Amino acid sequence: MNVTQELIDSKIPLSAHALISFFWLSIMLYLTILPFYLYVHKVNRQLEMTFPSIIHHFFVMVIMSYVLLLTIFMSCLLTFSTTSTPGETSIFQIPLIILSVTCITIPALTIVVINQMFHLLVFLLTVKNCCQYFFPFHIFTRFLSRRNLPDFIWYLYAFFFVNELIGIFLYWAHWFILSFEVIDVIIIFYQTAYMILNIILIFLCPVCYFPIILSLWKSSNLRSEEHIYLHNYMFWQSVLVLFFKFMVIMLIIFISTAENLIIYLIAGTIAFDGLTTPIIIQISYLGCNRNNLKILLTSFNFKKFFAVIFGCTGRNVVHPQVFLVPVVT
Repeated sequence: MNVTQELIDSKIPLSAHALISFFWLSIMLYLTILPFYLYVHKVNRQLEMTFPSIIHHFFVMVIMSYVLLLTIFMSCLLTFSTTSTPGETSIFQIPLIILSVTCITIPALTIVVINQMFHLLVFLLTVKNCCQYFFPFHIFTRFLSRRNLPDFIWYLYAFFFVNELIGIFLYWAHWFILSFEVIDVIIIFYQTAYMILNIILIFLCPVCYFPIILSLWKSSNLRSEEHIYLHNYMFWQSVLVLFFKFMVIMLIIFISTAENLIIYLIAGTIAFDGLTTPIIIQISYLGCNRNNLKILLTSFNFKKFFAVIFGCTGRNVVHPQVFLVPVVT
């Protein structure tokens, strides 16, 4: 029996299979795109030193997401190998199980926080760029434009981390201990805030950015290369966030019922954001550095490729060039 017939005969709806296919497609992109992203980023490292530091922060987000997901994967293997042995769990296995669960929970929570920060930064940068473009003398024009990351970003990380801990506790208390009306109200507020930040604002970002991009395309000869580059980078990030989010939401709506739609949306977007956020950053970055990528693919050399990635290049190595004119922000 072929795969198509198995899908038809299966009790699992086609929308669920589509969701699974989307998951595996994300996994494939997740694994294949990283080397090219690292290569282009290493090539542009000197040129991007004049960029706002928030751009480099996206690179840190990508690396941290890969490290955390690898930690989760290895911890899952350790947990499976520890608990798959027939018979009762010995006293020596308990510390390994506790360590594995800890190494799964904390990285997963950290990935959720990174995704929340990414969505917030995309929105704040969109608002900032709109203000800067249409109201150049507005006080908001220097927001997130400094060479050093604003200090408040780390407070936002702490806020989101504590917020997620509170959310986990509330859901745990709601299902296992308490059923107070106050808890229900707080959970509804928490769900609403999550939907606004991770869905509604994400849909607004490309809409707000479109007038800027349209104006840049019409007057590209009057703008610096760096100015156009940064706006294109942020615009395509917001578009890709919208695209991946829309795909996930549509698939989740098709497989869920009216009673559990909100729970499915929150759980589904949290799960897929962990995979799609690094992909979005990398694809948008590579799309804005097509010249480097084209030169790499037309004259591909394994030795040079991995030498650049691992920082083993010498002075005689010639890198592709992207000429950007620095501007003062």
